[in-house]
Amino acid sequence: METHDEVVELFAAMCRTLRQWRAEHPEATFDQIAAQAAPLRHQLMGRLLTALALQPGNGYALEGYTCPGCGTAMVYKGDPTRQVDHLEGTGELSRAYYHCPSCGQGFFPPRRAAGAGAPPLDAGDAERGAAPGGGRALSAPGGGAL
Repeated sequence: METHDEVVELFAAMCRTLRQWRAEHPEATFDQIAAQAAPLRHQLMGRLLTALALQPGNGYALEGYTCPGCGTAMVYKGDPTRQVDHLEGTGELSRAYYHCPSCGQGFFPPRRAAGAGAPPLDAGDAERGAAPGGGRALSAPGGGAL
């Protein structure tokens, strides 16, 4: 995840690139300039949006979670990564994923700083397919858990 200073440097690099291009193309129209800027802006926004999305953490908790369905301690299964394509930019997000070895339920908990205690899950979260804290759990194509 980029820091504030890294995002500012990415913006500065984009500006330098565009100014250099503009110096090499003094007759360029506004539309041509915009066409040069658009893909660079898309890359920059993707990096910025990714950094902002991951700012609160990825959902990992040292204390873990208890399954709302059966009460068994859920097992941390890693941080699956998915690509997010948005009109404003593209990025990759990794979220902590927990799985119940007894009943098979799985959750992507709310993003929070690493090491923070896990909030309790409730049966309503499981029934709605939601992560604790109100977020939607992610699923693979076809409805299976990621």
